[in-house]
Amino acid sequence: MLTRILALILAIGVLDLLVWAYLRRPGDTPVFRKLRRLHFPISVATGLAFVSYLLLRGMPGLDPQAYREWFIFTGLMALIWMPRLVFATFSVLLHLLSLIAGRGRQWKRATAFLALGLAGAMLGAVSWGILIGKSDYIVHYIRLGHPGLPPAWNGLRIAQFSDTHLGSFGHPENVRKGLRMMQSTEADLIVFTGDLINTVAEEAWPYAEDFRSLRAPLGKFAILGNHDIGDYVKGDTIRPPEENRRLLREFFRDAGFVLLEDSAVSLVRDGDTLVVAGVDNWGLPPFRQEGDLARALGFFPGAPTLLLSHDPTHWEAEVKQRPEVLLTLSGHTHGMQMGMRFGNFQWSPASFKYPLWGGLYSENDSYLFVNTGFGFLGFPARIGIRPEISLITLQSKNGQSPQ
Repeated sequence: MLTRILALILAIGVLDLLVWAYLRRPGDTPVFRKLRRLHFPISVATGLAFVSYLLLRGMPGLDPQAYREWFIFTGLMALIWMPRLVFATFSVLLHLLSLIAGRGRQWKRATAFLALGLAGAMLGAVSWGILIGKSDYIVHYIRLGHPGLPPAWNGLRIAQFSDTHLGSFGHPENVRKGLRMMQSTEADLIVFTGDLINTVAEEAWPYAEDFRSLRAPLGKFAILGNHDIGDYVKGDTIRPPEENRRLLREFFRDAGFVLLEDSAVSLVRDGDTLVVAGVDNWGLPPFRQEGDLARALGFFPGAPTLLLSHDPTHWEAEVKQRPEVLLTLSGHTHGMQMGMRFGNFQWSPASFKYPLWGGLYSENDSYLFVNTGFGFLGFPARIGIRPEISLITLQSKNGQSPQ
């Protein structure tokens, strides 16, 4: 942890010095002169506020309220340093371009204002993401044809939501708005693919009735994610993972969800069987690999299966080799809560860590759909990657196309 903090301080220091240098390039322009005066005082004030909070309040531990308070500082850091990062990045690029092109002083001033305009646009985007974007839900419609789907299940509608991180929300109505939107899809089946909470099961208690009120004719199913299994808070205050799991079992049971822990349920329609299986979290280090795929698929060997697995890296590592798994539903990445989606084009910094970070992927007849999340974590915003509910319609034919 100390190493990460020191690395962050170093990165912020380098960024601030770089921004300072490029604020000087346009000369004694009034706008840039004022920005130079405010630049370091804002950084110092933010740092002092954060250190003072740590000294007075301490680490959040298992306190959901204290955990949410951290987001005040992560949001503030995003507002202050993300525009600076954009300014510095484009200043460097435009500077290099001016050196190559041999441009003069007027070009220097013009590019400085261009970089400043882009930084302003990022400031607006971060502000929007904090105030509105994190609860600006969207229903993502997917129509998927699969030759292995039993004919009686043609047209099955599955509503998926994932990564609610309920402890992150300060206003419960923002959660309820998203749940009402999901209910309005009138899906046959509702599935939740992990990370209900941040650290403790009690974060879910205010929403017990909301989860209970969700209705689906074929049932509601859930799995646990890496946050749910309870290893995110270290030290003397940590709750044993078994206790968190027990409390979450009670929550899902009371809410009418079937919690799949390396287990499966068989659904039968007109003589055709479709299995819904779910595994505990399985991820690449530092995340634990608890999920037992063989056990989950062993309840109904060879039957066509929908698999719930929180982390999409599981599909790449183990699942796609299992022909009985027609479709895997995952979450975990959040699309890094930042990126771009325009029609069929999408990009997110999440792609640097998770090549399969959002949307539909396939290899041969094995499909993976990655939901980019309902809630938020890390910083209280969503920029370009809206919180989503996925409505997947399965068809017993080849090919897939959006509705």
